[in-house]
Amino acid sequence: MLRAVVDSGELYRHHGFYGSALDDAYGLLNSTELRDRLRRHPEWPLGLMVSHGIYDGVVRHAYGDINPHNYAPMTIHLKQRDVATWAHDPTKTSTEQ
Repeated sequence: MLRAVVDSGELYRHHGFYGSALDDAYGLLNSTELRDRLRRHPEWPLGLMVSHGIYDGVVRHAYGDINPHNYAPMTIHLKQRDVATWAHDPTKTSTEQ
């Protein structure tokens, strides 16, 4: 079973590295919500959760074979704040745009 996460964010700002995007990426990867989804669906080959920035910039445009209808919005709690994410559901088959 594979857990994967994509989070948009600038890693270098002005005078040095900025680790917030990496912290968020690790938080999404290790989130209870993603682990719970994978536990409920052991037949899924992977778990994918993307940030709102990646969903808005890539997924919703349906580039290549990406089907935005296979993603459901989720809110997860990371470090005393709520984060908007989109979780991939490989069982959804809607192709409506």
